[in-house]
Amino acid sequence: MAKIEEADPRWKVRDLGDQGKNVNGWHWTENDCLPWFKEKFEACFSGDDNKILSDEVAGGSGLKGELTCYKLETCTGEAHINRRKGNKVMVIYEMELKVKWKAVVSDKDGNEVSSSKGNFNIPCLDTVDEIDEFEIHVKFNKDNDAATAANKYAKVQGEPKVRALIVDTIKQLQREAGVGQKIPKDGAAAPAAPAAGAPPASFGGATEKNDKADAQKSAAEMQAEAEARRQMEATKAEIMAKVQKWQSGGVYPH
Repeated sequence: MAKIEEADPRWKVRDLGDQGKNVNGWHWTENDCLPWFKEKFEACFSGDDNKILSDEVAGGSGLKGELTCYKLETCTGEAHINRRKGNKVMVIYEMELKVKWKAVVSDKDGNEVSSSKGNFNIPCLDTVDEIDEFEIHVKFNKDNDAATAANKYAKVQGEPKVRALIVDTIKQLQREAGVGQKIPKDGAAAPAAPAAGAPPASFGGATEKNDKADAQKSAAEMQAEAEARRQMEATKAEIMAKVQKWQSGGVYPH
């Protein structure tokens, strides 16, 4: 027993400051990563000389095609990195993208035989679908004989390239955010420092092996919690009804 006037550190209340907030990362934390996506997509899809594809036109015609994505016109929606229970990280996003493109098809001597411009529209890029299963609508500014070969090149060979660049960007964020990593326990070696250009350190953490499955699991947990709250409210209402009946001279609640 502590002596009189002697403070026992076991019972002393201390101000832990930031260390006392969300201890061990148990509670949900959320970081907005839409600006990160915008920056990376700008790098992928902007610039007058930003040729994302230059190869032979499919079909054995001997023609050569070049596809330039010169402007990220739209990148809107929501994107977050969620961390829960201290050791799970999920990248959740729902975005709309629009990318302006121009394509040129030339013969073996370098003479232009077709050219066109248009948009790659991605109306819904989200975590509901598999990472590479999202719609890309290829829109043409002109659709005449002079533009046919260039339009076909943008759709048949350009669309898969755009899809691959988007998927690579998402996977980069997942890696840099800590998806698939383990958070070290006290005294264990820390994970390697993120690469240059990585999201803020607060994005870090560990995750389920499959972030989509984890998102589905968390949705099920939230549904179960909502059902539990509903049952509690129903029970509370029933008890209050009995108490009111007793107070008005009715039967004693039991």
